[in-house]
Amino acid sequence: MLQYSADRLAVLASGALVMRDVIRVEARNRTSGAVETLAFWSDDHDVTLPVLDPLTGATVQLACIGAGGLAEYGAIPATCDLSVEELSIHLDPNSPAIQLLRTYDVKFRPITVWSALFSVENRQIVEAAEVDFYGLIDNVEIRTPTENDEGAAVISCVSDAQEMSREEPAKRSDADQKKNRDPDDDFYQYANVAGKWEIFWGKEGGRHHGKDINFEPNPFRGRR
Repeated sequence: MLQYSADRLAVLASGALVMRDVIRVEARNRTSGAVETLAFWSDDHDVTLPVLDPLTGATVQLACIGAGGLAEYGAIPATCDLSVEELSIHLDPNSPAIQLLRTYDVKFRPITVWSALFSVENRQIVEAAEVDFYGLIDNVEIRTPTENDEGAAVISCVSDAQEMSREEPAKRSDADQKKNRDPDDDFYQYANVAGKWEIFWGKEGGRHHGKDINFEPNPFRGRR
């Protein structure tokens, strides 16, 4: 359940507020391969805002580029289950965010959407911006405008709950065990061949490590 501070409740009750959207994408630089933070907010000037980290809940400072009428998107469901939510963000055709989306690789990269409340009286942010959505970018569609057309850019996102439905790609193998857990872990050393071993207890024959096994006859068998 969402819990609001006394300051936020007071501003909401008065109605004397201005809301701004804040969007951050952890994009990958196509040249260097490094992960870089791209942050925008729906106003004209660059600013540094306090926001809540979507993973830790701690307040962090986020440098944002002024992108004007940044985006439009529908209502974001506030759920407490494991359902996968989808979000489509429609960017302003003139937003500088579009050019950066062309420059960076944002496919399957984390994206966060915050709502920041500002007081009408002093134009100061009331408190750290609340997280509205956290997930991954599933697709980016940028349509270059033609004559008498404004063009469009749509970011399709899915919530991070999708990760709960992802299949585990790791295999039960000795190499995978040593790579992901411990280089000295030999638990799966014979996992790929153990199922082919034939062990005949008390009988002649069988195979182990691809070799025939012959047991010596028991001289006491059948004696009382």
